[in-house]
Amino acid sequence: MRPSNFASANVDEIVEQLTTDEAILLTAGVGFWHTHGVPRLGIQVIKVSEWPEWHQGGTISSWAPLQRFSPSGRAWREAKFRATPVILAPTCKIQRNPLGGWKDGTETTIKHFIFNDKENDRMGYDSIPSEGVLRGIYFIPFMLVQQHAKPWCFMASYNRVNRTRASENRHLLQDILRNEWKFDAANKSDWFGIYSIDLSINAGLDLEMLGTNK
Repeated sequence: MRPSNFASANVDEIVEQLTTDEAILLTAGVGFWHTHGVPRLGIQVIKVSEWPEWHQGGTISSWAPLQRFSPSGRAWREAKFRATPVILAPTCKIQRNPLGGWKDGTETTIKHFIFNDKENDRMGYDSIPSEGVLRGIYFIPFMLVQQHAKPWCFMASYNRVNRTRASENRHLLQDILRNEWKFDAANKSDWFGIYSIDLSINAGLDLEMLGTNK
């Protein structure tokens, strides 16, 4: 299959044609910024990026109305110039409204799901909210993005949520994101954010970043 025709392909049929080795390769990236491809089936390598600085949440997810849209125009033009179809932004937290204005073939990665609300010890801390707090406060911006924008990717945070790593948390990745919100695209880890391969796969994580040469 020609790569240019892949958007109209029958994904279930392609999955059936994958060898075990090819299927395993698709669960992890290659180096810092790429996924594996399977050329014989038309599955292309995907490049991701979070540079330059304003690709990230600070300016794209701004309180200022003009900044919500103008910088995003710069961002998608830069992404297109860099041949980057997936941007690792915008950051989505309780204090940010991720209005991005993305267009022209550039897709987003909504991050970090969930409770990435401080930088200190961001790989180690454990947030222990009640279900009511999760649903009444922290889920809201992510739920609205999924409901109205249907992003290509969600990125799991480093931290634990109720004693389980976000990248290994079946309640977050399957019960909420997949089953309740009907998210049908890709869940990925943050960079170096995988702590157990089997637990993350069984929880519903699709893609580990970094990949083979981490």
